[in-house]
Order: sequence, then C-alpha cells, then structure tokens
Amino acid sequence: MDVARESLMLAAAAPAETAAQPELHFAGELSVPWALGLGVALAALSWWLYRRDLRGRAGWMLWVLPLLRALVILALLGILTGPVLVTRTAVGTTSRVLVFTDGSGSMTATDEQMETGRKLRILAKLGWAEGAPEEDHLRRAKDQLDLALRRLGEIRFGGQPAELKTGVKEVQAALETAAQHLTRAGPNRWPADNDRKIHTELLDPVAALDTADGVKARNTLLPHQSALTRWHSELGRRLREERNAGTGDLDNAAVSALRRFDQTPRWRRLQQALLGGDESVFEQLAADHKTDLIALSSNNYQLVWHPDRHWQGDGATAVRGALHRRPAQRRHPPA
Repeated sequence: MDVARESLMLAAAAPAETAAQPELHFAGELSVPWALGLGVALAALSWWLYRRDLRGRAGWMLWVLPLLRALVILALLGILTGPVLVTRTAVGTTSRVLVFTDGSGSMTATDEQMETGRKLRILAKLGWAEGAPEEDHLRRAKDQLDLALRRLGEIRFGGQPAELKTGVKEVQAALETAAQHLTRAGPNRWPADNDRKIHTELLDPVAALDTADGVKARNTLLPHQSALTRWHSELGRRLREERNAGTGDLDNAAVSALRRFDQTPRWRRLQQALLGGDESVFEQLAADHKTDLIALSSNNYQLVWHPDRHWQGDGATAVRGALHRRPAQRRHPPA
C-alpha cells in the first residue's frame, strides 16, 4: 500500500466534520478589562449617589433599584466592547497537502563541509544566530537579475504581441524587485557608486519603457541585455568574494551559531524548520489544510502525522516526537 493510498483511505474512513462552534470576539474600541473596571467604578458611584433615595426603605426595595441601575451601566459599557459571534465555515473541499521528509540514515549526519554563506542563510531562517544576516538581499537581487535574463531570453526571438508585452512587464517587475533588495543590502555590501551606476545604465531606463506596444517594447529592451548580463556577473563576483572571505568578518554570535550548525544533525534542523517559532510552518499548514507528514527511508515510509488520527498530546508534540526518532527506530507500516 503506497503513502497516497493510505492517506486517502484514512480520510475516507474519518467521521464527518462537525460544524464549527461560534467564537465570541470583541471588536469594539473599548477592551473588556477596561469595560469591567469602568463599569464597576460607575456602578459603585451610582449606588453611592442613590443612597439618599434609599432612606426609609427596607427589604428588596433597598437593593433592587440600585442593582438595576448598575446592570444598565454594565450593559451599556458591554455594548461599547463590540461583542460579536464568529463562526468559521469551510466552503468546498479542504485541500490536502502531503509533506515528505527524508527519514533515511543520512539525516543523522552533520554538514560541516557546507559553504559558510549557505550555513548563514539556513541559520537566519532557523533563528539560531543574531549575528547572521536576516536576509541575503545581495543574493536575492542576483536571483532577480537572473530571472530577468531568462525572461528576456524567452522573448528575444519573437512571439505574439501580448506575450511580448507580458514578458517586458515581467522583466521590469524583476528589476524593480532587484533594486529594492540592492537598497536594503546597504552600502557595506553594495557601494553607493555601484547603486548609482546600475540605476543609470539599467534599472531606470528599463523601468521607463512604454509597454503599450509589445513588439516595440521588446525591441527597446533588447539593447539593455548586455548591461543586465554585466551587472548580473558583478553581483556574482561580489558574492563569491564574500564566500571566499569565510568567517573573518562575522561577530562572536554568528561564529558560535556556525559551530552549533556543524554539531547539529540534519534531522534536528528539520525539526526546527517545521516546528520552530511561535506559529510553526507545520502548524500554519495544518490550520488551513489537511496536512499529512510522511518520512521516507529507502523503500520504507512512516505516516508521521495525519489530521484524522488520534494522537497523544497535540499535533506539534506528535510530530516532534516522530522526527526525534532515529531512522533505524522508525518502523515500516504494514502493507
């Protein structure tokens, strides 16, 4: 029995989902704690001001009228909190997402030999290093120039006017995104003189192209291909220089994080990537989709998580426990 078949059989055998229960939310400008505090204060003040009218009264007349006045005050303040009932209803069929992970023995290995730049990018995404760059904007800019080159190559030798128009717009969009990343890279990684030159030679002229006529726009764009290729090569050269520089310019936090990376097996990094953070990637997927997590190992596999199975504890705990097992400990499900 293959993985997809077992997943579909589990879904078919699962009981029908019940309607979502309404949830109480407060959408007003006055928060509930403030409303309660202010209500109690005003109710006490109302009771105190009403004390003169209570003289000579006894029994239930002594407290019913002040209590009604206090309840009215609390009700008015409760209206200001904006209470609403929210019911979430799924329309149509919930999509199913199959997430496959490597469960082989190679996941127990470490990656000391990996290049430093790639390690830093992984560390930044895992949140393991404050000294590592949050995002490699220089590399992202190069990727956008690469995308623009590929798209330009696709429309270079002709096409329908509408296709050429779309292609030119996509090149403009890629270069605009590249310009944003170059600005965010900062002068230490991308000097101001280079930024001025690339805008003058490439970014500004391409952004100013009129795309009303696809053929004319393509013909006007083609002469800029040499500048695009040259700046793409320049970004590649700078990235190679940074990679060859190694860890010399890194702070102590980044160097410590690199040591931690070298000592951490792949399965633990996978666990952090899937389940790390306040709302993990896996939790976000499982919230909107029927998500299956399957670990593959040679000819074996394990259905680590399925939304319709009963697990001990919450989903994240079950997934974390399954990923924690060594590949040799994972059992092969019956066929």
